[in-house]
Amino acid sequence: MLDYTFYEENRLVDDDFPVTNGKERLHKLLVHLDKPQKLVSEVLESHHMVVDILGAELTECLLWRKGALLYMYCSCINKDQSRISGDKDSFLQFLIDGVNYLQGMLKVRVPLKDEGNEVSTNDNTTVQLLQKGIFSDTHMLALMYAGEMCYWFNQARGMESEKYGSFQASVTGRRLLNTYIDAIKGPLKNKGWNSERAEELLKSFS
Repeated sequence: MLDYTFYEENRLVDDDFPVTNGKERLHKLLVHLDKPQKLVSEVLESHHMVVDILGAELTECLLWRKGALLYMYCSCINKDQSRISGDKDSFLQFLIDGVNYLQGMLKVRVPLKDEGNEVSTNDNTTVQLLQKGIFSDTHMLALMYAGEMCYWFNQARGMESEKYGSFQASVTGRRLLNTYIDAIKGPLKNKGWNSERAEELLKSFS
Protein backbone atom coordinates (compact mmCIF):
# COMPACT_ATOMS: atom_id res chain seq x y z
CA MET A 1 0.00 0.00 0.00
CA LEU A 2 2.79 2.44 0.88
CA ASP A 3 4.63 1.72 -2.38
CA TYR A 4 1.46 2.09 -4.47
CA THR A 5 0.43 5.37 -2.85
CA PHE A 6 3.99 6.72 -3.10
CA TYR A 7 3.98 6.01 -6.84
CA GLU A 8 0.57 7.65 -7.29
CA GLU A 9 1.59 10.63 -5.16
CA ASN A 10 4.60 11.27 -7.40
CA ARG A 11 2.44 11.03 -10.51
CA LEU A 12 -0.04 13.48 -9.05
CA VAL A 13 2.70 15.96 -8.13
CA ASP A 14 4.29 15.61 -11.58
CA ASP A 15 0.88 16.34 -13.11
CA ASP A 16 0.56 19.50 -10.94
CA PHE A 17 -2.72 18.29 -9.44
CA PRO A 18 -4.79 18.84 -12.60
CA VAL A 19 -8.04 20.79 -12.38
CA THR A 20 -9.95 17.98 -14.07
CA ASN A 21 -9.33 15.21 -11.54
CA GLY A 22 -6.61 16.35 -9.11
CA LYS A 23 -8.89 16.63 -6.10
CA GLU A 24 -10.50 13.24 -6.75
CA ARG A 25 -7.11 11.54 -7.07
CA LEU A 26 -5.95 13.29 -3.90
CA HIS A 27 -9.01 12.06 -2.00
CA LYS A 28 -8.43 8.50 -3.21
CA LEU A 29 -4.85 8.53 -1.92
CA LEU A 30 -5.93 9.89 1.46
CA VAL A 31 -8.50 7.11 1.76
CA HIS A 32 -5.80 4.50 1.10
CA LEU A 33 -3.45 6.07 3.65
CA ASP A 34 -6.26 6.12 6.24
CA LYS A 35 -6.92 2.39 5.96
CA PRO A 36 -4.30 0.99 8.39
CA GLN A 37 -5.32 3.29 11.24
CA LYS A 38 -9.03 2.82 10.59
CA LEU A 39 -8.66 -0.95 10.50
CA VAL A 40 -6.84 -1.02 13.84
CA SER A 41 -9.36 1.38 15.39
CA GLU A 42 -12.31 -0.72 14.21
CA VAL A 43 -10.82 -3.98 15.44
CA LEU A 44 -9.70 -2.65 18.81
CA GLU A 45 -12.51 -0.08 19.17
CA SER A 46 -9.95 2.29 20.67
CA HIS A 47 -8.01 4.98 18.85
CA HIS A 48 -5.50 5.26 21.70
CA MET A 49 -4.05 1.81 20.94
CA VAL A 50 -3.36 2.48 17.25
CA VAL A 51 0.25 3.53 17.88
CA ASP A 52 0.82 0.47 20.05
CA ILE A 53 -0.22 -1.83 17.19
CA LEU A 54 1.21 -0.01 14.18
CA GLY A 55 4.28 1.27 15.98
CA ALA A 56 5.51 4.85 16.24
CA GLU A 57 7.46 4.85 12.96
CA LEU A 58 4.60 3.57 10.79
CA THR A 59 2.07 5.84 12.50
CA GLU A 60 4.34 8.84 11.92
CA CYS A 61 4.90 7.76 8.32
CA LEU A 62 1.17 7.59 7.56
CA LEU A 63 0.43 10.95 9.16
CA TRP A 64 3.43 12.53 7.45
CA ARG A 65 2.45 11.17 4.05
CA LYS A 66 -1.08 12.57 4.39
CA GLY A 67 0.09 15.93 5.71
CA ALA A 68 2.86 16.34 3.15
CA LEU A 69 0.51 15.34 0.32
CA LEU A 70 -1.97 18.03 1.36
CA TYR A 71 0.91 20.50 1.68
CA MET A 72 1.99 19.81 -1.90
CA TYR A 73 -1.59 20.08 -3.15
CA CYS A 74 -2.22 23.36 -1.33
CA SER A 75 1.16 24.72 -2.46
CA CYS A 76 0.13 24.09 -6.06
CA ILE A 77 -3.36 25.58 -5.63
CA ASN A 78 -2.00 28.57 -3.70
CA LYS A 79 -0.16 29.72 -6.82
CA ASP A 80 -3.44 30.02 -8.75
CA GLN A 81 -5.95 32.44 -7.25
CA SER A 82 -8.63 31.31 -9.68
CA ARG A 83 -8.47 27.74 -8.31
CA ILE A 84 -8.74 29.01 -4.74
CA SER A 85 -11.72 31.19 -5.62
CA GLY A 86 -13.38 28.33 -7.46
CA ASP A 87 -13.42 26.06 -4.40
CA LYS A 88 -12.32 28.13 -1.42
CA ASP A 89 -14.04 26.01 1.23
CA SER A 90 -12.26 22.87 0.10
CA PHE A 91 -8.91 24.68 -0.02
CA LEU A 92 -9.30 25.96 3.54
CA GLN A 93 -10.43 22.55 4.80
CA PHE A 94 -7.46 20.85 3.14
CA LEU A 95 -5.16 23.32 4.91
CA ILE A 96 -6.78 22.53 8.27
CA ASP A 97 -6.57 18.78 7.63
CA GLY A 98 -2.95 19.05 6.54
CA VAL A 99 -1.93 20.96 9.65
CA ASN A 100 -3.80 18.47 11.84
CA TYR A 101 -2.09 15.49 10.19
CA LEU A 102 1.34 17.06 10.60
CA GLN A 103 0.66 18.04 14.21
CA GLY A 104 -0.53 14.50 14.83
CA MET A 105 2.74 13.18 13.40
CA LEU A 106 4.70 15.50 15.70
CA LYS A 107 2.80 14.21 18.74
CA VAL A 108 3.26 10.46 18.17
CA ARG A 109 6.41 10.39 20.29
CA VAL A 110 6.71 12.30 23.55
CA PRO A 111 9.54 14.86 23.81
CA LEU A 112 12.42 13.89 26.05
CA LYS A 113 12.17 15.36 29.54
CA ASP A 114 15.09 16.95 31.33
CA GLU A 115 14.97 14.36 34.08
CA GLY A 116 13.97 10.75 34.48
CA ASN A 117 14.93 9.57 30.97
CA GLU A 118 17.84 7.46 29.91
CA VAL A 119 19.35 8.46 26.59
CA SER A 120 21.75 6.22 24.69
CA THR A 121 23.82 9.13 23.38
CA ASN A 122 26.27 11.66 24.75
CA ASP A 123 25.55 14.01 21.84
CA ASN A 124 24.14 17.19 23.40
CA THR A 125 22.73 18.32 20.05
CA THR A 126 20.65 15.16 19.76
CA VAL A 127 19.41 15.51 23.34
CA GLN A 128 18.32 19.11 22.73
CA LEU A 129 16.39 18.10 19.62
CA LEU A 130 14.70 15.21 21.40
CA GLN A 131 13.68 17.60 24.16
CA LYS A 132 11.93 19.71 21.52
CA GLY A 133 10.16 16.63 20.14
CA ILE A 134 12.27 16.63 16.97
CA PHE A 135 13.28 13.06 16.19
CA SER A 136 14.27 13.39 12.52
CA ASP A 137 14.63 15.75 9.57
CA THR A 138 11.04 14.86 8.71
CA HIS A 139 9.91 16.37 12.01
CA MET A 140 11.65 19.60 11.06
CA LEU A 141 9.93 19.62 7.68
CA ALA A 142 6.58 18.94 9.35
CA LEU A 143 7.04 22.01 11.55
CA MET A 144 7.79 24.21 8.54
CA TYR A 145 5.10 22.75 6.29
CA ALA A 146 2.39 23.10 8.94
CA GLY A 147 3.52 26.63 9.81
CA GLU A 148 3.37 27.66 6.16
CA MET A 149 -0.08 26.10 5.76
CA CYS A 150 -1.29 28.21 8.69
CA TYR A 151 0.01 31.25 6.81
CA TRP A 152 -1.80 30.25 3.62
CA PHE A 153 -4.96 29.71 5.63
CA ASN A 154 -4.87 33.24 7.01
CA GLN A 155 -4.17 34.64 3.56
CA ALA A 156 -7.08 32.82 1.93
CA ARG A 157 -9.62 33.02 4.73
CA GLY A 158 -10.20 36.75 4.49
CA MET A 159 -13.27 37.80 6.47
CA GLU A 160 -14.59 34.27 7.01
CA SER A 161 -13.29 34.13 10.57
CA GLU A 162 -16.47 32.81 12.24
CA LYS A 163 -16.83 29.81 9.97
CA TYR A 164 -13.36 28.53 10.86
CA GLY A 165 -13.12 30.05 14.32
CA SER A 166 -12.09 26.80 16.02
CA PHE A 167 -8.90 26.61 13.95
CA GLN A 168 -6.41 29.05 15.45
CA ALA A 169 -4.07 29.46 12.52
CA SER A 170 -1.99 32.30 13.98
CA VAL A 171 -1.52 30.68 17.39
CA THR A 172 -0.66 27.32 15.84
CA GLY A 173 1.59 28.83 13.19
CA ARG A 174 3.55 30.84 15.75
CA ARG A 175 4.12 27.81 17.95
CA LEU A 176 5.27 25.57 15.09
CA LEU A 177 7.54 28.13 13.45
CA ASN A 178 9.07 29.22 16.76
CA THR A 179 10.01 25.60 17.46
CA TYR A 180 11.49 25.32 13.96
CA ILE A 181 13.47 28.56 14.29
CA ASP A 182 14.68 27.75 17.81
CA ALA A 183 16.02 24.42 16.57
CA ILE A 184 17.88 26.04 13.67
CA LYS A 185 19.37 28.77 15.83
CA GLY A 186 20.15 26.29 18.60
CA PRO A 187 21.14 22.63 18.15
CA LEU A 188 20.99 22.76 14.33
CA LYS A 189 23.02 25.94 13.94
CA ASN A 190 25.45 25.68 11.01
CA LYS A 191 23.95 22.30 10.07
CA GLY A 192 22.60 23.41 6.67
CA TRP A 193 19.14 24.58 7.77
CA ASN A 194 17.81 28.06 6.96
CA SER A 195 15.19 29.93 8.98
CA GLU A 196 14.71 33.00 6.78
CA ARG A 197 11.38 31.89 5.28
CA ALA A 198 10.09 30.79 8.68
CA GLU A 199 11.02 34.14 10.24
CA GLU A 200 9.30 35.95 7.38
CA LEU A 201 6.10 33.95 7.89
CA LEU A 202 6.28 34.41 11.66
CA LYS A 203 6.01 38.19 11.27
CA SER A 204 2.60 37.76 9.62
CA PHE A 205 1.22 36.13 12.77
CA SER A 206 2.10 39.03 15.07
